[in-house]
Amino acid sequence: MPETPYNTAQLELQAKVIKDDIQRHITSLPTLTNRALNQLVKGCQLAMNSAILLTEENRQLRGENEKQKKKRVKKRAYIATGGVLTVQEGLDLAKRANTEAGPRVAESEATVQTRAPRTCSLCGCQAHTARTCPTKQASN
Repeated sequence: MPETPYNTAQLELQAKVIKDDIQRHITSLPTLTNRALNQLVKGCQLAMNSAILLTEENRQLRGENEKQKKKRVKKRAYIATGGVLTVQEGLDLAKRANTEAGPRVAESEATVQTRAPRTCSLCGCQAHTARTCPTKQASN
């Protein structure tokens, strides 16, 4: 049963079925008909391959376009609202922005941890490290 092919493999199977039907029914001009059918199949293959490539390129471009749209919509923060700022005006605007986000900044600064002093991993003494530990040298 002839159906519309959607890829090159289906096209080749369909062409084979049609060629076999032609061979059975027409015996006087098989080579001319086969040559014409081969040209049609080759043209269809080229068109299908081109459509597949264009579809993939279109999918990639749509994805990139969505990324660009999201990038354009992203909110941006500016200190200046127009015109030229003096140093003092800039400092005032920065202070005002910091006071709005003050509690969050203060909490993060309060949780800064300092490193513990180095200790020997063999005996736990802070005077030396495991590389220079006297108990290690005594055991050797």
